[in-house]
Amino acid sequence: MEKHKAIPDGFMTVGEIAKKMNVTVRTLQYYHKEGILSPSAESEGGRRLYTHKDIIRLHQIQSMKYLGFSLEDIKNRLPSIDTPQEVSAVLTEQAKNIRAQIKGLKEMLAAIEKLNAEVLQMDEVDWSKYADIIEMAQMGVNGYWVMKHLSENTVEHLRNNSILGGIGSEDMKNYKKVQEKLAALQKNGVPPESEEAQAVTAEWWGFVMKFTGGDPAVLSDLFAMGMDISGDEWKDNFSFDKEYLEKLMEHHLFRMYGDATERLATLQKSGVSPESEEAQAAVETWWGFVMQFTGGDPNTISKMFEAGEGMTDDDWNEKFPFERKFLETALAAHFTRIGYSAPSTPSVH
Repeated sequence: MEKHKAIPDGFMTVGEIAKKMNVTVRTLQYYHKEGILSPSAESEGGRRLYTHKDIIRLHQIQSMKYLGFSLEDIKNRLPSIDTPQEVSAVLTEQAKNIRAQIKGLKEMLAAIEKLNAEVLQMDEVDWSKYADIIEMAQMGVNGYWVMKHLSENTVEHLRNNSILGGIGSEDMKNYKKVQEKLAALQKNGVPPESEEAQAVTAEWWGFVMKFTGGDPAVLSDLFAMGMDISGDEWKDNFSFDKEYLEKLMEHHLFRMYGDATERLATLQKSGVSPESEEAQAAVETWWGFVMQFTGGDPNTISKMFEAGEGMTDDDWNEKFPFERKFLETALAAHFTRIGYSAPSTPSVH
């Protein structure tokens, strides 16, 4: 570390950088102690000195901490900015995010201007469209982008069941955090099946279930949307590859399926009602796997139900650790709660 008699131009004391970056001196001292952010120089009097490069480094740390990464993760994964090429890579990623935000804002503006023209031309207000724009604006650019890809029937369902009103800008902010975590996992080569990757995937799936209300028709529409999105449009709106997410979800849903299956068996053996909150939480998770496995396709689901109905009791007991009737009752209660009409008696293969 360089030592200086006085504070040269371009250097700042720990108090100055703390004030500039809105952190405490104690925080910077802790970062120094843990080897996360060390001062670039030191005065002869022992004062720690920081540079503008350290400001960029601190901003990176704050951003990763905001996304929920532990300090140990940050220490091991902080992107290097020691060469022009590395700085360029960071700037390129920032520019990509800004372009996506600009694109989303332009689309929201176009929707507002279109509605405004309709109001003037027809001399009346379509309050439904107006409400959609307000709700999607509250959800932010990412929420608007998702909503404009869903079918009108799905949007109507979300509106009628008060799901849209329950999702706000804070939810979308948290969703964005999860997206950035997934991007960091892929960038650092973290295997999709690892505990770390699966923990973040569970967060992502939790948001999906909140957004859809667990409704099979909405999930089906959402899955179809993901399949139809072109590679370029996906890259414009997501900072991780579609293939990486698919692998994450494959491992996550198989894990959920196993856990939910065992949970349902335990609840049944304990005499818990299949209509209880505990059983409904387990069957919702179990059904989420079915929806992912089938892509939410009604024909596939119907065939799966038919296969379940055709199984003998011995075949069923060999395949599942819970009774057929327990699952049927639990699924029927779940379908009633979410307003879903099953293709037939819910016996599932």
